[in-house]
Amino acid sequence: MSQRRRAAGVGALAAGPPEPSDRGVGVLPVRRPGQSAAGRLVRVAGTRWRVEEAFQAGKGLCGLEGHSLQLAYQLGSSRQEPHNPVEDAMTVTADDLDAAVSTTVTTLRPATGRDWSAPAGALEWDCWHTAEHIGDCLLSYAGQLVAQPTTRYVRFMANADKDASPAEVLEFAEAGGRILAATVRTAPPHVRAYHPTGMANPEGFAGMGCVEALVHGHDIAQGLGLALDPPREVCTRVLARMFPHAVADLAGLDSWSGLLRATGRIALPGRPRVAHWRWHGAPLNENG
Repeated sequence: MSQRRRAAGVGALAAGPPEPSDRGVGVLPVRRPGQSAAGRLVRVAGTRWRVEEAFQAGKGLCGLEGHSLQLAYQLGSSRQEPHNPVEDAMTVTADDLDAAVSTTVTTLRPATGRDWSAPAGALEWDCWHTAEHIGDCLLSYAGQLVAQPTTRYVRFMANADKDASPAEVLEFAEAGGRILAATVRTAPPHVRAYHPTGMANPEGFAGMGCVEALVHGHDIAQGLGLALDPPREVCTRVLARMFPHAVADLAGLDSWSGLLRATGRIALPGRPRVAHWRWHGAPLNENG
């Protein structure tokens, strides 16, 4: 099976109809600490590893080297006060994915009567096939979390019917997003599954889903003369988790503009358009 359609997450703008490998290969932003919320997240991210090292050392002093001590959110239990700011700041959740999908669907639904054969922004794909790509990608990520393959994608392709209307292909994209969100909510935190950008955990697949829904939603919106306006707090978390190595260059910027720049969609003052980009699928403390 061709894998081009699912190679999302690695950047170059798509040429030709979506293929399996376009499901995801992405680039990472890491901002300098400073003015913006995203910058503060990166400062926290840098602190995270020192906290974990100190935590492990403390376990040794207490004779607990063989014990696993996890935060409440990692165990899926209710959070207790006080919150750990390091873990809270770095989390991309199923709720974030739902918000991203809702933003895209709410923006595009009023335009389902328009011509979806128009190019989607700077892509060579049209709006219809870009929406289909969103649905396929997000369903494939759900499949990864369920089956947990270590070297490949689960061998299936998800397609909208060829005669599906714009409203119906948008519904297909939304269904993929909601299924992925439900899967993220029920997957244990220790789960890892193959992605070209690293062995990803549920949070990583949630972040990938957010990027796919928002960035390709932006592409479609451009093709239809619309503008996407996603929640900035979601964009901030997604940038810090999926693009840690690019964040330093994006410090002080609007987080949505930063996400578009990190994925090669726009240039910003003093920052040229990115030609090649890659997100970080594996947990930030793992090599993948």
